[in-house]
Amino acid sequence: DAVVDPSPVHNDAVDEDESN
Repeated sequence: DAVVDPSPVHNDAVDEDESN
């Protein structure tokens, strides 16, 4: 899980960036 966390597939930080 920890390895998939930083992945761009499921990243809150990336989601927010895209949403913006």
